[in-house]
Amino acid sequence: MLSELDKQRFARQLLLVDVGVPGQQKLCGAGLSVAADADADALDVAREYLLRAGVRGDVTEPKLSVQLRVPTSAAVEALAGDPALRVAACWLAGSFAAVEAIKEIVGVGQAASLHADLTLTEPAAGSRVRKLEVTEKH
Repeated sequence: MLSELDKQRFARQLLLVDVGVPGQQKLCGAGLSVAADADADALDVAREYLLRAGVRGDVTEPKLSVQLRVPTSAAVEALAGDPALRVAACWLAGSFAAVEAIKEIVGVGQAASLHADLTLTEPAAGSRVRKLEVTEKH
């Protein structure tokens, strides 16, 4: 059950057809596991998004436990393409991981992943590097 405070806090999410009360209860009762090699900065972003969605992650006996798929530091650096863009890459990778976890917890949408060759910098002329393209896993 959601407390009155939770109903106020998550009022907008409760209005969403794909979330509603059942989905919000799942979010509030979900647990998280994280790979040891996850990038710490991207993980911080993901945790912040999930906390704001109601996923506390420290549930003693979660009804559902989800693997939070935060990329490694090497993958975040590759995504940035330039050290000056590392912060932006952390925000992108962390928020993407959080959205994918929310989808899995609530049970909506299809799983997706960022392309391994995705970069935030401009690709060189003639390069086959993709920019900001997301594919769905089937």
